[in-house]
Amino acid sequence: MPMQSTYTLGDLKTRVRMSLSAKNNDFFKDSDIQTFAVEAHRKINYELMYYKTTASENSVINQFEYGFPDNCIMINTVYFNGVSLNRRSISWLNSRGLGWRNLASSTPENYYILPMSKYGLQPAPTAILVVKVEGVFIPAFPVNDASFFTIPPQIEDALIYLTCAHTAWKDITGFGAAQYAQFMEAYKNIVDMVKNAASESDGVVVGESAKIGSNIYMPRPNTVPAL
Repeated sequence: MPMQSTYTLGDLKTRVRMSLSAKNNDFFKDSDIQTFAVEAHRKINYELMYYKTTASENSVINQFEYGFPDNCIMINTVYFNGVSLNRRSISWLNSRGLGWRNLASSTPENYYILPMSKYGLQPAPTAILVVKVEGVFIPAFPVNDASFFTIPPQIEDALIYLTCAHTAWKDITGFGAAQYAQFMEAYKNIVDMVKNAASESDGVVVGESAKIGSNIYMPRPNTVPAL
């Protein structure tokens, strides 16, 4: 499935200015819009968990725990030397014997998660081999105005609306207050539609949800506020 937007960072800046009727207004600086777009890009991925990829590192002999890969926000699967490991909770491991950390190193069979910090291999490995982590990552932001966003085209309008809302907030004491509410509503409508469609399994697949094995589906909206 394509994970590239149909517009560039430069296009987004233009569309945001047009949406806010501020095409030539220096009050909304390009640097502001870019900052708000970075925030919006990350927030959408946190909400919809759409960007899944992998990262690899080498194991360390006799070492149980490893830090999350850079930009990884959720781990779905861990592979050791190409073999998928069983996901276990700390309580499950403790139920098998409180001395599980003291067992002799061997070929890992299980992995466990210490939320948002580390993952562990059990038992600890006896060899330096490749550990591959599959999960949800923060997508890279466009490097310049000619670069595209890493986001499925089916939900890219959500990025426009949320960036518009954050930018309008800068003028919250003026007309921006009404614009903020309008664009936040448009953004939430798209996000809610994606989440609702995921449970109904009706529409166009745009990514995978946090629930392993399930998919997020999104029908194209019939009506959305004009940009």
